[in-house]
Amino acid sequence: MRKALTSRVAPTPRPLLAASLLIAAACVAAPQEPDPTLLEAADWYTGVAGEVDDARARELLDEAVAGEGPLAVMWLARVHSTVDADPALAVQWWTSAAEEGDAITQLRLGEAYEAGRGVLRDLERARQWYERAATAGNAQARQALESLNAS
Repeated sequence: MRKALTSRVAPTPRPLLAASLLIAAACVAAPQEPDPTLLEAADWYTGVAGEVDDARARELLDEAVAGEGPLAVMWLARVHSTVDADPALAVQWWTSAAEEGDAITQLRLGEAYEAGRGVLRDLERARQWYERAATAGNAQARQALESLNAS
């Protein structure tokens, strides 16, 4: 049986990732029924499940993403870009979600292309992704676009 969410204490220094996964779980499913697979992935990333097991957490995250929308895909990309240090794989996942219209992943792609993280640096493609995200209402993308255009 799962521990209550309120009693979770992450014994490793990765609480931000765990919090991100928990938020994703709460958003992907109905708020009153968070996705248990994403919650379990968070447990394995933080060690709440007994020990830190990145491989098991990634398996669970991949499973949770199967059949889900761009939000779950965005969180999988975040894990690949931060924990796995595989920005090229993150770009692949972000592209999948961004093409479905997700403004946050469009912003992340703009950042990746601007910095050359996971892809060759391409300021024109960065601008295109920032524009799409800004058009969708993402304020950070609007600021990034203004900054890019000013340089």
